[in-house]
Amino acid sequence: RHRTIGAVLESTWALLTPAEQRALRALAVLPGNFQVETAEAVAGEGGPRLATLTTLAGLVNKGLLRREAGGYSAHAFVRQDALERLRATGEERDAYGRLLAYVRGLVERAEAHLRTAEETAWLDRLEAEHGSIGAALEWALESGEAEGAARLCAVLRWLWYIRGYIGEGRRWMERAILLARGRVEPGLLARLLQGAGV
Repeated sequence: RHRTIGAVLESTWALLTPAEQRALRALAVLPGNFQVETAEAVAGEGGPRLATLTTLAGLVNKGLLRREAGGYSAHAFVRQDALERLRATGEERDAYGRLLAYVRGLVERAEAHLRTAEETAWLDRLEAEHGSIGAALEWALESGEAEGAARLCAVLRWLWYIRGYIGEGRRWMERAILLARGRVEPGLLARLLQGAGV
């Protein structure tokens, strides 16, 4: 069965344009449902954005992405195949770096609206990116990006507390604290410790 699926994916891959291939490889770092803005940020490579609506529509039409309420997703087999292709091209670090940069920017924009009248809308926005945020955090922690992981957790502690992700949030915070000790400024570490304490 896996060989058959692999053969189908291989033949489908050959039908993709180079832009669609690059975009799909990069999109493999996004687990679950993802938003158009996230796709554009992750699949862009400094030049023209590759994951435009046209590119995404092409991938949907070829059965490699699914259009879902509020975003897109890829079947686990498609994502795994694309992730292996991403690793083979040596583009994995760049793709995860773009994901981390996008998520960090989103979280920092959200921070200004927390504890204001716009808080609910921004918490909804962060929650919609739950899978992408988790992927960015995991990569930051695994690759030793102490500052990036700490800054994300310092803001997300409020989301995790308000929306009931208590156990998950604490696990992220504990990992970020271990990585951050002696590597980030004391005020940031204090925010992590306070969040884990709560």
